Amino acid sequence: MEENMLKKVLYGCTVVTIAVGLSFAFTATGKADGEDKGPETIVLKTEKAKKPATLPHRAHQKGMDCKVCHESPNFKKGAWTQKDGHALCKDCHKNMTKDGKKSGPTKCKGCHIKK
Repeated sequence: MEENMLKKVLYGCTVVTIAVGLSFAFTATGKADGEDKGPETIVLKTEKAKKPATLPHRAHQKGMDCKVCHESPNFKKGAWTQKDGHALCKDCHKNMTKDGKKSGPTKCKGCHIKK
């Protein structure tokens, strides 16, 4: 009977160890759900913009849910305009600052970085 109990305990420990190991592996890759989270940095270009805007995509992912941007009525799939970018990004940054939260830049040079 003791031998049977020992086998059950060892089996249980093995299952837990494997589960924890897999959990760490998925967390380390950032793809626990198998979904591609996109590039670390995205450069947003428009036809008429003087300078493209640099979006630290990965940094945004660490602090907020993807839906905040990607399901916003201001999010545009395809070609962006300066108005689109400012409505989504700059207005969000201003609102976060107004609410006393840490936020991104609201001045031109914060997003439109010279190379």
